[in-house]
Amino acid sequence: MSIWQKESLKQKIYSQLLRQIIKGEIAPSMPLPSNAEMAKQFNAGRETIKQVIARLAEEKYIIRRDRKTPLTAKKLPEKHYTIGIPHIEFPGHMLDDFNYEKAPWGWTLYRAVAEALLKRGHNAVLLNFDRGMDFCGNVHGIISFSSAVTRICAESTKLPIISVMAGGYDTPGTINLDRTQSMMKCATYFLAHGVRSILLMSFEKNYRNSNLSFVNKYLVDTLQDNGLAAENIVNFDYTRDTSAETGTDMMKKFMEMGLPKPWGILCPGDFQAQAAVHTGIKAGLIPKKDFLVVGGTGLREAANWTPALTTAGTAYEEIGEAAAQAIIEYIMTGEKPDAMHVKNKLIIRET
Repeated sequence: MSIWQKESLKQKIYSQLLRQIIKGEIAPSMPLPSNAEMAKQFNAGRETIKQVIARLAEEKYIIRRDRKTPLTAKKLPEKHYTIGIPHIEFPGHMLDDFNYEKAPWGWTLYRAVAEALLKRGHNAVLLNFDRGMDFCGNVHGIISFSSAVTRICAESTKLPIISVMAGGYDTPGTINLDRTQSMMKCATYFLAHGVRSILLMSFEKNYRNSNLSFVNKYLVDTLQDNGLAAENIVNFDYTRDTSAETGTDMMKKFMEMGLPKPWGILCPGDFQAQAAVHTGIKAGLIPKKDFLVVGGTGLREAANWTPALTTAGTAYEEIGEAAAQAIIEYIMTGEKPDAMHVKNKLIIRET
């Protein structure tokens, strides 16, 4: 039986105890509760508890002692897993064309997750995703960046699956961004510079609904509460693409509207934001005086662009660490982790 299939009380007790050991809730070299205490806690027979203890001892998570309760091991046994990350095939997230500029978010997130897994002694593989593909013989678990991929994998395999920014905000087994702080700081940043008009680029409602909910609640509402006119807020939501081409196109369209300056411009993509900045400069506008641009990818190299890009981008390293920890815990214990929320940041630079 695979350890992630919870088919008995014995398996549930094993998973819960193992999870407590892995997470350090039962510290290294500390005694476990007595068999009698665990039998009462889990409403289980003592023989069931003995079988769970025997399995944990065999796997070297605990050390048995004569006539005393077992101790947790000083060091967890090393186990190595291979985690599959399927290709994602829609604009801004395609990993299979190896085009970084077309898919910076996907590649940067993949890199952060892979690095976090490697630090823990595990492997990450990029899967050539296919609806009929059998993952079970190749990988021990899946980290998905797409709700559609998560659904298809769940229908075709019993492997543990963690969804990164691709599921319900509070759904177990998901890791999402909490953009509350970054959007509040973005609103404060715009207000401090006297912004009178806002452009939201590519916040396509059916696609970036989660992003847009944070933008509306914590950025737009804050700006309106402080006197920004609703008619001066524009959302170009006709494309989900975040390339440089869309940044140029939307910036030109926005400039033609003649709305009062200074402008605040929020873009989901950093290349898109960079193009908007250059388009404004070519038109004779001055960053931080006539317009302020905030990108949303969070690329490291954006700090070295000219001008350096202000960004409310994804907290990749934090998400990578959370995803790696969650999938390994899920594989080892069989328990789907609770939903996790990683806080996003606003990094203010020259734009």
